[in-house]
Order: sequence, then structure tokens, then C-alpha cells
Amino acid sequence: MFIPTSARAERLVAPVTRLGAFALATDTKSLHLGDQGHLWNVRLPDGAKRDVPFRAAVKLEVQEFSKPAPARPPDGNTVRAVLTPRLSPDGRTLVFGAAGFLWMQPVSGGPAQRISHATALESEPAFSPDGRQLAYVRTQYGQDSVELLELATSQTRVLASGDGFSELTWSPDGRRLVAVASAGFDQEVVAFDVADGKRERLTVAGSWSPRPQLSADGRALFYSADATGVGNLYRLALARDASPEQITHLT
Repeated sequence: MFIPTSARAERLVAPVTRLGAFALATDTKSLHLGDQGHLWNVRLPDGAKRDVPFRAAVKLEVQEFSKPAPARPPDGNTVRAVLTPRLSPDGRTLVFGAAGFLWMQPVSGGPAQRISHATALESEPAFSPDGRQLAYVRTQYGQDSVELLELATSQTRVLASGDGFSELTWSPDGRRLVAVASAGFDQEVVAFDVADGKRERLTVAGSWSPRPQLSADGRALFYSADATGVGNLYRLALARDASPEQITHLT
């Protein structure tokens, strides 16, 4: 753009893709600028462009792709944060997150022990209603899986994998596990059959954190969503063709 110091209107001299620094020649008859990987000489005032040849030596150093190092607990006995504490249904055991892993500790006291020896990150613990299983999210190399740990035998099986999972909660009868699954920019509330892993989408909550909970009889889902542009609480009957019912009306 040429902007005169007089009262005359400004005018376009030379369109560029992305304008950076430029220099005006000492005789004010041309501009020098860079654009699209070239140096240009632009004649003023008509804007005729001439490519200015140049040579440059460029060195690019590359290295072999390496996977991130597995997370490890810090040295010593000090951790900087304790997250997501969950109390077992019988009130005797506490599970919590620290240093990227899940730990189990008796409420009566004693040292905390990791729930597994895996090197992957662990999060989102949830006890089954009978206290026999612990569901949690295992994350490794950018992939999530929902794991079920049999507390009596320490055996683990994968219930689901692939999506970004969070906010696990069980149905009151222990037959289904509800989770939040990332679906692009939206959050979906999904349910998994604990027996066979069959997945069912219950609702979409937008970008809001849903924090889903099932009713005591397992027939309704309570969750939050920003469907109106503001976060509100919703109730969804778990029946065919049911529509969400907005419970709160925050504005």
C-alpha cells in the first residue's frame, strides 16, 4: 500500500501473500521485500515486480523419531498433587491419583501401593457398586483405554479403547459403565455393557464437561451441557426417542 503524505488517496502498489519487513531504496524509486520464498524489487509508483536472484546455504538437522519416555513416579516419597480420591463402597479402601498413576491405600492406615505395574498413565478411577472391580482410564502414546481391574485377583481387562475417555461412573446394578468420550470438539456421554463391551451413545453435551450420573433406578441420566450457550443441568430418560429435559435455567 502506498500512502502519500499529501491529501491524495492511498493506493495499492504490490499485493503480497504475507508482508514482513521491507526496505525503501535510497532514491525512493523502488522497494525491496520478501514474499513466497523470493526477494522482490518493486518499482514505484507503478508496482512492477522483478525477482531478485539469490543463493543461500541451509543446514537442516534431523533425528530419529522416538516415543516419549514412560511416566515414572518421582524420587523419594513426595508428590506434588493428589487427585481424584475415591472411597470403596465398604469404606475401607481409598484409591487416588498421584505422579501419573493410581494408588490404593487402606483407610485405617499403612503405605499406599500402586494398582498395577504398567508404565502408562492412569486416571479416572471408579469403584463398581459391589466394590469388586475398579474401572479406570489408561493412557499411552496418545491413546486411551478403559480398564476393569478385578480387585480380588488383580486381573485386568480392556473394556474399550481408542477415544479420549474421562468421568467414569457405574450404573447402580453394575452392568453398565458410563463415560465421557471425546468426539472432535464435542463431548459424548456413552455407556458400555460390562459383560461384552457393547457401546451405546446416550447424548451429546457439546464442549461442556458433562459429569454424567445415573439415577438410583438406572432409568435416567443426569448431566450438564452448554446447549443454550450456558452450562445447565439436564435429565435424559433412558428410553427410545426420549429428549433431554432441561432442569436448571441459568443465563
